Amino acid sequence: MGACLRIDNLSVWFEPSPGQRQYAVRNVSLAADHGETLCIVGESGSGKTMTAGAMMRLLPHNATVEVGRLDIGGQELMGLSERELCAVRGVRMGMVFQNPTAALNPAFTIGNQLEETWRSHRGGSRREARERAIDSLNKVGISAPEQRLAQYPHQLSGGLCQRVGIALALICEPEIIIADEPTTALDVTTQAQILRLLADLQQKSGLALILITHDLRIVSRMADRVAVLYAGQIVETGDRKAIFSNSAHPYTRALLDSIPASSNGRHLETIAGTAPVLSYDDPACAFRARCKFAQEACASQPVELQEVADRHLARCLFPFVANAARGPRGE
Repeated sequence: MGACLRIDNLSVWFEPSPGQRQYAVRNVSLAADHGETLCIVGESGSGKTMTAGAMMRLLPHNATVEVGRLDIGGQELMGLSERELCAVRGVRMGMVFQNPTAALNPAFTIGNQLEETWRSHRGGSRREARERAIDSLNKVGISAPEQRLAQYPHQLSGGLCQRVGIALALICEPEIIIADEPTTALDVTTQAQILRLLADLQQKSGLALILITHDLRIVSRMADRVAVLYAGQIVETGDRKAIFSNSAHPYTRALLDSIPASSNGRHLETIAGTAPVLSYDDPACAFRARCKFAQEACASQPVELQEVADRHLARCLFPFVANAARGPRGE
């Protein structure tokens, strides 16, 4: 299918003191097509949520955004007024937030929030809005939707609140859904239900799904394509098979080695240290201080994304060889 979302050279930075820039996101380029699931993965603090916020133009007031291109289906979002953005958010793109209870307004019923979302974007009568709200709750598998409309968020479980959040994101039938850690606050059984729901809804509607997570086990089940973020930069991107079978960047392999299910009885790997704060005056590898395979050149030479296979890119001067056994540069 055709392109849905295109982002070129997105950077988000803050200025903690005059003349000092700290980058949360740096030179990120992403694309997602209709019917495709793009998973953005990385440790906490890697820039995943800031990237999602930039897509929706929902960022802290002190954040500065620089981007070459940010469009949905050919509509450029940068430069739009807040009023114009409101005609895009919720209509062409929806977002499922990380904390399902905090994402809902505790002062209004579920029905109020769903119906107001529909009427603010689509207009129509209260009766029509109520019918759309009931239909939306049905789509996300909530039983007795007429009764749920009269309830408040605090009367629902976390799983039900997340389903309502998905219903809010979907009620105006957007082209793209951004799901930011949608299962973090849920138990394992409910997590599986929410992920299955997202996959089913995507299959039925053909929307593009951008799933942000730190859990590679979720990525292995859901992704068509994967973007691995580290310190605000994409360090590797490719289709699911490339990332899980032929990962080329040491950070990606370290993440894979830290999955309990992948340990196979051996010592479970950890990634020592913490991610650095990025600035533009350091073009060298951001992962070098934590990399077991770092060489002298990693601290002195600029490093860019390079193609290691078809549509498979890695930001490494010495990427692993495809199909090689795990070890230093495939040795």
